[in-house]
Amino acid sequence: VSIPTGTDMEIFTPSTHPTLERKGFHVGMVSVLRRDKGHRYFLEAIPMILKEIPGAAFSIAGDGPQLRNIEEQIRELSLEGKVSLLGHREDVPGIMASLDVLVHPSSGHEGLAQSILQALAMERPVVATDIGAISEVVIDNISGLLIQPCSAEQIAEKVLEIYRNPELGRQMGKEGKRLVAAKHSADHMLNEIEALYRKLQKTP
Repeated sequence: VSIPTGTDMEIFTPSTHPTLERKGFHVGMVSVLRRDKGHRYFLEAIPMILKEIPGAAFSIAGDGPQLRNIEEQIRELSLEGKVSLLGHREDVPGIMASLDVLVHPSSGHEGLAQSILQALAMERPVVATDIGAISEVVIDNISGLLIQPCSAEQIAEKVLEIYRNPELGRQMGKEGKRLVAAKHSADHMLNEIEALYRKLQKTP
């Protein structure tokens, strides 16, 4: 039996106060800094996004073994001053509240990332790769936008789609919150665990 980890809907709420400065359109990633999380493709997409949104801001929250490679790529792409490396943070709800779009471009070995559930619970639109169980909550053009792995071009295209159509982003955020509340909340997780225990108690 598989019971997904639940998201605390009382912590991750749309009314959370942003902890990052809100200046212009803000796009970010929240994940451990590992190769398969796709930070490389996120960074490659940024120059394409900046062509249309010169004032956009970008943040990466998390720590991990790819930190030096990410720092080097930022220098190679001349993105100093455009990308903020936030390191390990405990104020994830505040960071999510600061974003206009969460990008999750994993390239493999992905179940259902907590950052995706958290962003959707906060009504933030998500651009994510169509791998693992992600499509269970990021339903393309309904609760988010799906892309293929390892495609900076698709990341840029989908982020710009949300930028050009703010109402689409709002609608996807609301639908995402509804999906998380129905099947991926902490309360739902506890109810499923309790139901499983009761079922097992009755099993001979």
